[in-house]
Amino acid sequence: LVCYGQYDQDVLSKSDAKIGKYYPIGSLYEMKSREASNLYKDFKKKVHTIKYDICLVSEDFSNWNKINPGIEEASGKVAEFVERYCNQNNLKMVIALKNRQGSNKRESEISFLKRFIDIDNKEIIKTENKEWFSSYDTSIQSQLTIGMASSLLVENAARGLKVLICDFYGQPWSLDIGEPMALSNQEHSYTKFENVVTKILAQSNSEYFDERRKQIDFLMTENNFNSVKEYINSILTLKQ
Repeated sequence: LVCYGQYDQDVLSKSDAKIGKYYPIGSLYEMKSREASNLYKDFKKKVHTIKYDICLVSEDFSNWNKINPGIEEASGKVAEFVERYCNQNNLKMVIALKNRQGSNKRESEISFLKRFIDIDNKEIIKTENKEWFSSYDTSIQSQLTIGMASSLLVENAARGLKVLICDFYGQPWSLDIGEPMALSNQEHSYTKFENVVTKILAQSNSEYFDERRKQIDFLMTENNFNSVKEYINSILTLKQ
């Protein structure tokens, strides 16, 4: 099983899953995006431009209350708090939507967010998603990416980008990774959220990652492969 890292191995080892061998390598999807994205190449050369202050990761939990009561409101609070923080501090907010314009899934995303924020506000930028890796590129151009349960948060942290995982619901929608990587805030305190975001934005990259390096390495193994093909070939070579 190709997996993100030690976290996946620990979780699966406590389950009924039968795994022959683990290959902790991180996200193949994220690895694939590196090959396609010119922005990522600029980011690695440290020549990219920051366009946004905070990127909100869109997480569409429409009708999920039937399965996990309160999950919709918890996710909505994350969106509400990001909008409120940006308004209060005159910051530029962008929403990393998952789906292409004109699709039913995108309309569902927007309808869900409309319940909690003024998504029609022209000051709030919405990604157009012209490419499948658009959310990765949007995060690269943002000072901080915030969300509740998206794998994009872990992938970005492993890339060297500032993220905040908002643990606003708990199990089964929690990594249980703890602070400072995640903000445990199931009481939905805006003051608590505000204080953490303000601290992160004020930190240098070295300060931010010095505090979180062990957590990030536990969630996702760092890899030096240039492509998904190169990595898969390395596994096949080992098995021969």
